[in-house]
Amino acid sequence: LQQCERFLTYITQQRSLLVARHGRIRDELHQKHESAIDELIDAHSAALIDAEDKQVKAEADLRILHDQEKLSNATALKHMEAYCAGTYASTDEPHGRTVTDQDRAELEKTRKLRDQMDAKHESQINVLRGEQSRRMRFRQQRQEREIHELKKVQKKEYVELERSFGVELQNLEDWAEAKREEMRMRWKLQTAILTKKTD
Repeated sequence: LQQCERFLTYITQQRSLLVARHGRIRDELHQKHESAIDELIDAHSAALIDAEDKQVKAEADLRILHDQEKLSNATALKHMEAYCAGTYASTDEPHGRTVTDQDRAELEKTRKLRDQMDAKHESQINVLRGEQSRRMRFRQQRQEREIHELKKVQKKEYVELERSFGVELQNLEDWAEAKREEMRMRWKLQTAILTKKTD
């Protein structure tokens, strides 16, 4: 009877230890998974901020180019208008040259460029923003896929942990059942021997 009680106590302790160890490992795995998700989200946020900064810079750089183009056009127009008017742009003195139809055509072409410049620049800004928006959308989709894939891997780790725990628990129960059977056989044998002795 004492042997049986000791055995039951031992099995209960082993089961409790196994369950406690499993709980500890599961908690550690949960913490590890949470940290991995947080780190990935932080990395994604940093990448998005960096991409947004690059977008702002790209637009600012494009606007600088636009300003330079406007300035170049205004300077060219000033000189061409003065030339076609028969004077130097810097002094308003007559230059004495013959103004040709080609000179006048170039002046009109430059004026037309000036008149269309704001619309052209706005269109370029819109194209840039559209490309940036598309790239950001693809980046966010890729980041969502990365998080989804990480969660899938983590779920597999949880499933494997639970499977492993189930196997360990089943092995303990199988071992305990084998020991119980061994003890029952021993008790039967001892009972049979005692019965024979008393007969």
